[in-house]
Amino acid sequence: MLNKKTLMAAATGLALTMGAYSADAYTSYQYTYYDKDGNGVIETNEFDTYVYNSFDIDRDSRISNDEWTYYTKTTTTTTMTTPTIEYQTFDVWDADGDGYLDDTEVTTFVRDTNYYTAYDLDGSNTIDSDEYYLYSFNRYDTNMDGNISNEEWMAAYR
Repeated sequence: MLNKKTLMAAATGLALTMGAYSADAYTSYQYTYYDKDGNGVIETNEFDTYVYNSFDIDRDSRISNDEWTYYTKTTTTTTMTTPTIEYQTFDVWDADGDGYLDDTEVTTFVRDTNYYTAYDLDGSNTIDSDEYYLYSFNRYDTNMDGNISNEEWMAAYR
């Protein structure tokens, strides 16, 4: 008969296994969604759209200071081969001072910070699914031990 401790360990293992599967499936879905032309890589123009949509949480086609703050607070851009991107304040990117970021301002952000290169690990000027997955995984695996702990997962959403 299983004791309570063994049962909890088994349940935790199952949850982690299902979580890993779900995360992988979700990452694959995201990648496919942003690879608009379906050629197996995310080109720069597709990446600009990806970044814009990532920031525009309420999907009102404009990025507010609150959305900027939330995204930059909850997203780490450290990968094993790329240094952390230095984010500047919202006001720096809001070039026209209207209180929102538009497509052009986000494109400027992507280009000026080399944000694309944080994903493009091999420097090919395209992002393949392995690079996208690795970057996405590393956003959560902050200590780079190859595992995402509960603490790391929860920290990403604080």
